[in-house]
Amino acid sequence: METPSRKKYFNFTSEYLKIPIVLATKLDVPFIDNIEAIKNKKVGITKGELKITGKLDKIWALGIAVRNDDINLLNILEKVIKSIDTKKEQEILNTWISIKYEKAIDYSLLWRILIAVTFLILLFIYIQYSLKKANKNLQIAVDNKTKDLQKLNNTLESKIKEEVKKNLEIQEKLFKSEKMASMGEMI
Repeated sequence: METPSRKKYFNFTSEYLKIPIVLATKLDVPFIDNIEAIKNKKVGITKGELKITGKLDKIWALGIAVRNDDINLLNILEKVIKSIDTKKEQEILNTWISIKYEKAIDYSLLWRILIAVTFLILLFIYIQYSLKKANKNLQIAVDNKTKDLQKLNNTLESKIKEEVKKNLEIQEKLFKSEKMASMGEMI
């Protein structure tokens, strides 16, 4: 990449590759969207698999550096770079750089939804339990009242039979006394 200090000693061809500056971290680190997210944190080289977790606003614009005194080589390399089409440029880039881009996944919304659904399920289970308990209590009360009504019905039937029997006896006595009274008038 062309810098003021390198420009003192080298001439640079046109840019043949523009690569964004990215942050590479271990696989378990979430997406980093700006440089402020890693402020005051240690930055270094790690071993093992890495993934791109953030993209910065800067871009590396790469060209080929040639010593200041070799203009012919610079012109040749410039022609070569100008002859590369975008398809060939992408092939070269894919050959040397393998990038698997992962979008950041925000699990906080998923956890909120999961907690809300769990709460609703528990609430539903509690309401069902309360309703079953209330139904059971109501069924017991209905059964008790039914037994009481059956006892009352049975006692009412026997009382009615007794009263009917008493009425019949009184009617029979009345009939006999009327009969006697009419016989007494006839005599």
